[in-house]
Amino acid sequence: MKYLIMKLSLVIIVLSSIFPSASSAVEMSAGIYTWYAWWDFFESDYTKTEIDPTILYGPALSVNFNHMYSLTFVFLYGIFDVNEKNYEEAILSGGSVYEFNYEMDRFDSDIALNYRLNNYFKIYFGAKYLRSQYDDSETAYSFSCKFEHTVFGPGAGISLIIPVVNNLYLICNTGGFYLWGSDKYSDNLGENSKDDSRDYGLNSSISLAYYIEPASTTINLGGRYQYIK
Repeated sequence: MKYLIMKLSLVIIVLSSIFPSASSAVEMSAGIYTWYAWWDFFESDYTKTEIDPTILYGPALSVNFNHMYSLTFVFLYGIFDVNEKNYEEAILSGGSVYEFNYEMDRFDSDIALNYRLNNYFKIYFGAKYLRSQYDDSETAYSFSCKFEHTVFGPGAGISLIIPVVNNLYLICNTGGFYLWGSDKYSDNLGENSKDDSRDYGLNSSISLAYYIEPASTTINLGGRYQYIK
């Protein structure tokens, strides 16, 4: 987390130097972003995984350098309750079905430089950071393991802003990303592995935004879909 904050601060400093003519007009705003998310996880022929929906939450930051360029940053964190059933021994040898219950931490962060094309469209270029991890200990099976999936990479997309009435706006975003990193796994049976990981996918969202002018505050309500392969 501290490295992300350092990188964000460096980006803001660099961009402020790129747009010196608008330095006096730089505006910053901060708030809280929450996302109640359902998550379908990878399943194989021998496993079935069910994940309870939960709330991800974290800070959101916006920096307007001028009427053309802005920077946005969101960092989300949540804990998902996971139920995993392993049918491998039951299918192959008629043995037992093993059931595991654990908590999975998920970190989801986006930073983007936005460029305003006109009154309705913006394009953005940025980066995405994803991390999911769990530490499971099953006393019934005398088994414990740790897993960590961490990836980072570039992304780009387009935004559509439609004025509805007065200070109410409809905002639609869609974009893609390509990430790389690693998967780390270890357990008390002596298995240890670290593999390269490549993820790609898309982010899409639609929301209504209402600007409360006397309070200089914007309230957004909408939905978000994220696909990762």
